[in-house]
Formats: sequence, C-alpha cells, structure tokens
Amino acid sequence: MTGDSQTEHNTTTMENSPQTELTVVWNDARELFHLTDFLENLWKEWKLVPDLFPSVNQAVDTLFLAIVSHAFDDEETHMIGIGAKLEGDELTIVLKDGGKPFNPLLLVNKSTDRSAAVFPADSPDLSIIRQTMDQVSYERKNDKNLLTMVKRLQTRDDG
Repeated sequence: MTGDSQTEHNTTTMENSPQTELTVVWNDARELFHLTDFLENLWKEWKLVPDLFPSVNQAVDTLFLAIVSHAFDDEETHMIGIGAKLEGDELTIVLKDGGKPFNPLLLVNKSTDRSAAVFPADSPDLSIIRQTMDQVSYERKNDKNLLTMVKRLQTRDDG
C-alpha cells in the first residue's frame, strides 16, 4: 500500500438525524480495528442489544475484507465510506467504495456452491452476512459500489 502511514478517521453525527453516523476507513485489512471501534461506539450510543453486536460486527468485517481484497486492482490507498442509520428498530449499514464494479455478494466458498461465481480460495465466505442480516443488496451508482445491509432489531437495550 502506498501513501501516508497515518490513518485519518472522521466520525460525525449528521445534524438533522442524531441516529445516523458516518466514518471513513482505508482499503487495508489493518483498518478492521477502526471499523470495529466505530461500530462499538454507535452500538453503545444507540443502546442496541449487546448480544447482537458480535454477529453484526463479523458480517461487516467480512464484507469489508471482501472489498479490500477484490475492489481495487492497484496498491494505492483508497477510502471506503461506512454509514450507519437507525430508524425505529431497523439498523442499516452501507459500505461505499470507488473500486471497480464489484458485487461481493457473488463471492462464494468453492466447497459450498460450484454453480455460482467463484473467486480465489482465500476469498471470505460471505454466508455469515446472509445469515446475520435481514436484507443485503448491492448496486453500482455514480461509479461507486454500494452495499447495503439491514438488520431488524427485536428490542433495544434500555438498561
């Protein structure tokens, strides 16, 4: 990876919607720490059920690693935007990158589905995302990959 060794992170709360958070990480697997920190902080701030955090975090981490591994053909530093929105009991997480057109939902584990698109053996198995999240969708818009995941939360932690 080229570029500055320091990583900048900008987490902000949007003025008109206190239940929306945004951050930016770089296309580097070492950014998982910052991504997890971002999710942990909003989980606490929004008082979400703690038991759901590990599986949602694993789904987001898996998707992030797929993007890092496959969306960029060069060794340059690229930003990946992450947005989270809580509306009622519905948590929406969006990952946005400017890499090549790449739908990570097509990644499959070679041992589980030989009829679908197959990527290298070291590709992450994205079944955790479909098992954890209630809705997952991909679209290419304005030369950006947008992957949206929705998790319906049964209850919030009021304690």
